[in-house]
Amino acid sequence: MIAPSTTLVATDLDGTLLDHETYSWEPAKPALAFLDAHAVPVVFVTSKTAAELTMLRQEIGNTHPFIVENGSAIIIPKGYFENMQDERIVLGADYENIRSFLISARAEGFAFKGFADMTVQDIADCTGLDAKSAQAAGKRLASEPMIWHGDEAQKQTFMCHAENRGFRVMQGGRFLTIGGQTDKGAALKTLLDTFRTNGQAIATVIALGDSGNDVALLQAATHPVWVRKHGATPDCPFMANARCTLAHGPTGWADAIGELMGVKTGMTAP
Repeated sequence: MIAPSTTLVATDLDGTLLDHETYSWEPAKPALAFLDAHAVPVVFVTSKTAAELTMLRQEIGNTHPFIVENGSAIIIPKGYFENMQDERIVLGADYENIRSFLISARAEGFAFKGFADMTVQDIADCTGLDAKSAQAAGKRLASEPMIWHGDEAQKQTFMCHAENRGFRVMQGGRFLTIGGQTDKGAALKTLLDTFRTNGQAIATVIALGDSGNDVALLQAATHPVWVRKHGATPDCPFMANARCTLAHGPTGWADAIGELMGVKTGMTAP
């Protein structure tokens, strides 16, 4: 059984804490209530922007630091750490530098359209988000999603060019995203150092994720949990040493927390 007093939980959102289809976190409510009652920090680690998380954090009642844009920035709520003045930690590259590079890359002939080149309606159309959510998705701190308009060879050249300039480029399902040389795992390690520097001894880290871009996050944890993807077989294709859930999404999330913390799944809040 893990001791709650020195534990931190770091979790991906879409497909992990949030259901893949409905975005509901309802099945995880009892587990979240248990963690809250035992003062266990639950850190959201997501590809979403800080602005996109505002409503969800309020809905769940989460007041802890969180990691956004796939590890590109850490947001620490004001006053969370008594001796910390800067509540925003940008890792790798800030947005202004990224946009400056992209403008020069376009001038060199690379063809793409970034979120900064789009209207709110454009972002809504290409993401399927409503207008309010699309506006929030466009408020970037340290990364830029793009729709690539060139061919594959040009894309590979662009990626090499960006990496030679100190950036990191990742291909997602629809978007090519550029940011600094960081990832979810590196951001978590930085945040853990911040906790420890501010007098909070974190000895145990439970990390939960469901996709390839969560691997670095799970590797940074003492207890990695691979949450079964919706409709997938219950295995761990990316991490052989991770705990694997039988249920997918928030149900699997709650099951894993229950097993690791030594409480029953479906428990009520103490």
